[in-house]
Amino acid sequence: MLETDDLVEIPTKVTRGKGLFHGELLIILIVMIIMWISSSVNFMIIDLYIKYIPGGIYINFFIAGCAEISANITAGIVFSKFGPRITYACAFLISLGGGIALVF
Repeated sequence: MLETDDLVEIPTKVTRGKGLFHGELLIILIVMIIMWISSSVNFMIIDLYIKYIPGGIYINFFIAGCAEISANITAGIVFSKFGPRITYACAFLISLGGGIALVF
């Protein structure tokens, strides 16, 4: 049998009414999700079209891999110092620049 001291109360008002899905917080959540999806898709498209860039395919993938490793490390540092808003904005701008560079 459980004693009353062992029971833990879980807050239930987090997702109801004025929780995550209300007002300004909902807008921020939607914008962050859109920015995350855009950044992820752009990085995936860059990896997909690497094989069509002139040069050796192995060298291209090696350079892309090194760039992705350094981007992950840099994103971790930026995230820890500046928070998610600036990190997502930076990732979005970098992936947007890469996408535009591939188009032209």
